[in-house]
Amino acid sequence: MTPPDPTFGIPLDAAELDAEDRWIEGEADDLRRWLMDETAPLPASVRAEVRAAAAVQAPTAPEWTGDPLALSLAGAASALGVSEDHFAAHVKPELKVIRRGRRQLVAVAELRRWLDRAGERTL
Repeated sequence: MTPPDPTFGIPLDAAELDAEDRWIEGEADDLRRWLMDETAPLPASVRAEVRAAAAVQAPTAPEWTGDPLALSLAGAASALGVSEDHFAAHVKPELKVIRRGRRQLVAVAELRRWLDRAGERTL
């Protein structure tokens, strides 16, 4: 593997080796692997900084262990036991849908309210 130029032509002592700011995601991973490679030609001070930075990990948010608060459209259809086409044609128009970009979610509480309303309309 040819090592990437982490300095972009800047002398190594003046370069900021911040992969997130200088590389797109996949290239940043390549740069990290190359910097962590013991055979990479790096000054000892830079190698020590790279090791120290790799040892520090950002805190992670606790993982949600409860029931989901919202479902995708496919998940909502599955939860109701209907096909996605049936859900889109007959159920979704009666629901409040949360849209974020192209992502669409239905709150579980909204599905329960719909079930209560739909159940009241039957004869």
